[in-house]
Amino acid sequence: PFFCIAGAGGLALAFLPLTKALGPDQPFFGLQAHGLESRAVPNFTLGSAARRYARIIQNVQPHGPYVIAGHSLGGVIALRVVQLLEKAGHKVALLVIFDSVLSPRMVGSPPSGSREPMEAGDMTVKGIVKMRPNLANVLRLPLLGVVRQRGVAQFESFNKLGVVQTMLARRLRPWSGRAVVYVSNMSPEVIESRWRQLLTESWITVKFSTDHLSILRIPIVVELAADLRTRIAEALTEHGEQTR
Repeated sequence: PFFCIAGAGGLALAFLPLTKALGPDQPFFGLQAHGLESRAVPNFTLGSAARRYARIIQNVQPHGPYVIAGHSLGGVIALRVVQLLEKAGHKVALLVIFDSVLSPRMVGSPPSGSREPMEAGDMTVKGIVKMRPNLANVLRLPLLGVVRQRGVAQFESFNKLGVVQTMLARRLRPWSGRAVVYVSNMSPEVIESRWRQLLTESWITVKFSTDHLSILRIPIVVELAADLRTRIAEALTEHGEQTR
């Protein structure tokens, strides 16, 4: 199975074009924030979100090797998930990152100036979000997921939760497993340079001339899926798994 974690405020439904492009022979499971659609208390930290996703993944696939991915902030959480699975004694065949920006804090480098806002580590259609949640948004956080907001406001609030999660994030631990980082041409230098500090062994960057959201949409996703199928097959073969 291929497990893919959505970014802040993102629905797992956004992976539908990718599931179709990968084809019917590839089992696919999309994961999204707790409380985004149905009433539930969300995970307020990246660590708690990673632990929840790790439990869900193990309920579907009790043992490795695992193939786990994430888009945007979901890519950061995916890194935490694979580390939790390895710590529990399971093998991870492949970590897949879809255009995920790491904040300076995540890689151990503080923001360059006290006036510079913490990068959200997530993106919207307008580009990389650089913002601090205002007081009104912070006051809504305790009820987020329990009290639903109307329309797009619900997803925007979960996007702001992603900003808070990033601001509270601890420094991430490096990972030495196999990984592929897919990046759009929006900010490839930032993405590559920061992931280079965390992915220490077998990993590669694949660039696409597109934007942050369109990397998982037609037509780009067709080309991406073709490359991804090959990399999944190679990773599973390395772990002795048969692929079709």
